[in-house]
Amino acid sequence: MRLFFLLCRLGMATVFLVSALSKFSDLEAFAISISRYRLLPWASVHPAAIFLPGVELAISIGFFIGPGWRRAASWISVFLLSVFTSAILISQYRGLNLECGCFPSEAMSSPAGWTKVAINLLWLGAAYVAGLDFPNRSANTIQESLMESCAEERDPL
Repeated sequence: MRLFFLLCRLGMATVFLVSALSKFSDLEAFAISISRYRLLPWASVHPAAIFLPGVELAISIGFFIGPGWRRAASWISVFLLSVFTSAILISQYRGLNLECGCFPSEAMSSPAGWTKVAINLLWLGAAYVAGLDFPNRSANTIQESLMESCAEERDPL
């Protein structure tokens, strides 16, 4: 069970880190992606394109440090994923055919459709689980958790 909690944390941290770095690498493409959803006023698009990758980077870092930060990162990621999923649902309702904007690079882009909604719901579950405490645990960081997991595998007693 500990491994499941740990994998959720590592998965969420990795996804948000890769997402933030890819958006920071091409802020203009990300701003264009945001504008295509037609949800924000034009004046808010560029500030959002700068703000969101910063929040994603903070979330990623939060998953790597102590339990208080991890819980905050979990709840903020649940909120962000809910907003992103809502934006996709609104675009589907409007009949817009968009790329999701999760990763602005052409190689990593995917359509903002029902499949993306399902994937986001799975990520929402992982984000929630990533913020939970390990049952009967004493480790507070990913590094301590990894060390405990490795010790348990080597020591059969």
